[in-house]
Amino acid sequence: MKTCRILLFCLLVSNFYAFAQKDPIKFGEVDEKDIKATKYDKFPDAEAIILCGYGQNKVELSINNTNSNSEYIFRIKILSKAGYERANITIPFYGQGTQRERVSDIKGYTYNMEAGKVVKTKLEKSNITEKMVNKYYGEVKFALPNVKEGSVIEYAYEVRSDFDGGIPAWYFQNSIPTLWSEYRVSVPEMYDFAKISQGYQPFTTNETKSSTGSLSNPKGTPMSYQINNSRWVAENIPAFKNESFIASATDHVMKIEFNLVAIKDFSGNRKPLIDDWQKVCKILLQNEKYGKYLTKTLPDKTVVATLIANKNTPKEKALAVYEYVKTTFKYNGRNGVQTRKSLKDVWEKKVGNSSEINLLLVNMLREAGITAEPVVLSTRNNGKVATEYPLIDKFNYTVVYINVGNEEMLLDATDPLLVAGMLAYPALNGVGLLVKENAPPTGEWVNLQLSKFAKTTKMVISNLAITKDGIVKGELSTKFGGYEAIDIRRKNLAELSFVADAEAEDDEEAPPTVETEKKKTSLKINLLSKT
Repeated sequence: MKTCRILLFCLLVSNFYAFAQKDPIKFGEVDEKDIKATKYDKFPDAEAIILCGYGQNKVELSINNTNSNSEYIFRIKILSKAGYERANITIPFYGQGTQRERVSDIKGYTYNMEAGKVVKTKLEKSNITEKMVNKYYGEVKFALPNVKEGSVIEYAYEVRSDFDGGIPAWYFQNSIPTLWSEYRVSVPEMYDFAKISQGYQPFTTNETKSSTGSLSNPKGTPMSYQINNSRWVAENIPAFKNESFIASATDHVMKIEFNLVAIKDFSGNRKPLIDDWQKVCKILLQNEKYGKYLTKTLPDKTVVATLIANKNTPKEKALAVYEYVKTTFKYNGRNGVQTRKSLKDVWEKKVGNSSEINLLLVNMLREAGITAEPVVLSTRNNGKVATEYPLIDKFNYTVVYINVGNEEMLLDATDPLLVAGMLAYPALNGVGLLVKENAPPTGEWVNLQLSKFAKTTKMVISNLAITKDGIVKGELSTKFGGYEAIDIRRKNLAELSFVADAEAEDDEEAPPTVETEKKKTSLKINLLSKT
């Protein structure tokens, strides 16, 4: 969607308003105290510390489009060898067709104390690499040179985007402590962004000031507009340590995200981009690479007819189709709401991303006479969906909802080891949006842990006896259930695959099915022993 169309008659003549406040950091001006420092009292055990992270983003208006451009500077103190990894930098960027993000003006230095003097080593351009990881995403990589214990590393870069009006998120908290983190954003009043912040520490500064921008129409008549300049600062932020039972670190770190929710014209008329979740469902269903996928004719309808030929109940038919899809089609490990390959291509090559495989499952279930609906969700590492903001961008995965015999069930065909009712572990992340016609404005949300199988269980059963000599003999039997059983089964199958590959020349038979949910251990303990 070209949000800039309201401005096509305008010509850009004014630029980015700068805050009156002094920048917290200037590239190349490193305090000698930081180079000499060996420890910081606030974070005495840190392997490295972000002395300052500073980003500023400006949304620029032009005659043809609206661009988002960002500048970043980071300065990090390396305190031990464990912190060396902080000198290896990866900057991701996105591209689609002729539009893309462009990382430029990369510069960096490493500062060391040598013989009582500050010596700085420059990052050479020859050590900067750029490559596309896949069709849509690329990476710029470099490593700061001459890093030692006590070094201060510093790097800066710019990102210019061809995409309309997006503002990158900013993470104030990282896996190492941060002394100062600051983000500044400048947005013309025509763009209304929802600002979603989170974290357990308050901002030191959270302010917005206004300035005036000026545009001229083709006749040279000046038109003024307001620029909203926001500034956030956080100080002395502890490192975020991931915990075993946290679904996603991105749901807990201190950060701020931005989503464009509406645009205004110069008359002040506000037009929401998406009013509610009902409209989100409508957009998805009308999308050629999502909802239209469900209207495509299956390349071979006889497959479904054969699968359900001897099945009597809707549940039996649904499970037969599900088993076929999850064992026939291979998940390529890629996520995203939109499909990238045609249904015919996925059908023939038997490979697809999460949406391609599960939308194909919906299509086949409907062919079998089963009422099935897609459910869009955000995976654990992508963070939870804010249900109060009707936005499409947060979703990156699709599963399937069915109701057979008054039993609600979620299906995910991306993993052949899953059973009906289980989703891939990364998909267990709160709620998902049921994508269907006539959805309510507030959305219809599905609990992603709907099934009794969406859990991990481990049960230990002992059968022990004590002899006259004080010896305990018996067996310990461990039974695993849910995701624990899936993990063990996957490990065992990987070991069998390795053995099968080694013996392929002598045995061409498929590896046998192995019982993996139980593990027995013999136990013998001498209760009378002094050792």
